Amino acid sequence: GEGGEEGEGGSTSVVPMVLPTRHVLAPAPASVKTLLYCLLTLLSIVFQSAGSAHIQGAIEGSTYLRSPTLTSTLLDILSSLSALNAAVFSRASGLIADIIGSDPSIISYVHGSGLAQAILSILSAPLPPSCEVICEAPAILCALSISSQGLSALLRHNPFPSLFACLVHPAYVLPHSRAVLPPATPEAIGQRLEDLLQHHGSGGGGPSTTPGQRLRD
Repeated sequence: GEGGEEGEGGSTSVVPMVLPTRHVLAPAPASVKTLLYCLLTLLSIVFQSAGSAHIQGAIEGSTYLRSPTLTSTLLDILSSLSALNAAVFSRASGLIADIIGSDPSIISYVHGSGLAQAILSILSAPLPPSCEVICEAPAILCALSISSQGLSALLRHNPFPSLFACLVHPAYVLPHSRAVLPPATPEAIGQRLEDLLQHHGSGGGGPSTTPGQRLRD
């Protein structure tokens, strides 16, 4: 039947998700970067407004995110940090985090489609000296790890050393970097991590057998 093939006993096999092809974009001019940033910001505003206002007939952002076109476009953007810029990457990641916040059921698709992998790969490497990326990274990491599947992926990539390095490494301060972090950045990062621990890391002692226990340790 549609969506699978019948096996023995008339059972229907599940067709695995076909992952979109990821392309690394060529270096883009400033006008294209600005346009992409504005479009991503507009999408985020539209999706949040439709969800918060419960507009009748409005399509949630999660529905659009499941479309192959938007998924492939976001994968291309997330895979092309050097061709675009950190602000565009941050806005694309933030858009996905906003959609997860409005519809947490989308989290399995975000991980299964490769979107989470693309984001975590960047956030686990030395972060670009960008206020937007550094300041929004904790919220994005929290959004990607609201499920046990997401938390396991977060622990595999372990972005925490890269995140903490932004607070102490000279590459992220003047004169080496023009990105001046707000004074409240350490507190904001700590608060997000505290939220993450409260969501996943509660529980007593014992061996670190679950993702939540490993995060707490």
